[in-house]
Amino acid sequence: SGKYAWNQPSDSNPPSDKVSPAPDNVEIRQLQIVLTPQGFLNAAAANGAAAQEDVKDGQKRTTLTFMWGKCKIKGALDSRNLITKIETKVAEPVMGDMPLQVFFTDYKRYGAVMLPSHILHTQGGKRTFELNVSKAEANVSDADLTVPPQVLTAKARPDEVTPLKMADGVWILYGGHNSVLVEFKDYLALIEAPGDEERSHTLLAAIKKLVPGKPLKYVINTHHHSDHSGGLRTFVAAGASIVTHETNKAYYEWAWSQPRTLEPDDLSKHPRAADIFTLNKRYVLTDGDQTIDLHWNFGDMHDQYV
Repeated sequence: SGKYAWNQPSDSNPPSDKVSPAPDNVEIRQLQIVLTPQGFLNAAAANGAAAQEDVKDGQKRTTLTFMWGKCKIKGALDSRNLITKIETKVAEPVMGDMPLQVFFTDYKRYGAVMLPSHILHTQGGKRTFELNVSKAEANVSDADLTVPPQVLTAKARPDEVTPLKMADGVWILYGGHNSVLVEFKDYLALIEAPGDEERSHTLLAAIKKLVPGKPLKYVINTHHHSDHSGGLRTFVAAGASIVTHETNKAYYEWAWSQPRTLEPDDLSKHPRAADIFTLNKRYVLTDGDQTIDLHWNFGDMHDQYV
């Protein structure tokens, strides 16, 4: 709602203690609204969209284009002026300038409005969301979007690291998504590089303070989801090698080769080849005293964990 974002249960009027503010998600949720037919037309009108018309197979088509923050947004309208596609690119820590496309088909009349009954989202060319609409109502009375009081005052949490020693040479690094630091005789290894470059910079500073003088040689990546891999490129730029399951290597090599013009990062400014060590079923890091023993968790429905 406007400049506020929050999460709540499906109950339209949940108890206030069930609502959780999400200030970090405001921009992406605003964009998701723009990527709907109604949101697109409102944003196009508000941002001076340029129109271009052409004719194909005797049918007029119109393209509307405008800037929304850093994003160039383009929408295609058919001969009935119904939106068939909206596309843009957003900065994504793993995939760089990641294409977003939304396709709208099978328009039907629901009361006073025309809406698509089939909606398909893709990210980076991959299908991420598909919806078949069987019913739609406008201005439903119990759709309460009143901003909860705790959301009005919520602020994004500062990015910081809180280390907790678990054993000799082993620390959990708390803060949002967590990491684990392991000290070896001559080097350090980090398990998980979550989030984005900002988080990785914060981790690097905390690691240097916690164990000064030892290089961070390895970053162990359990799986490819962006909340676990968004910071990997920063560690590659800092000289670390990546350890991950063999199924992830080709994906990272492809994703990291994509353009990064919207938000250039350390690795795009100072390119270097990534050293990626892979495991099939097992991988061991040891100096004879400290050991990390990695195993493939076969058959997990979430992803290929190690």
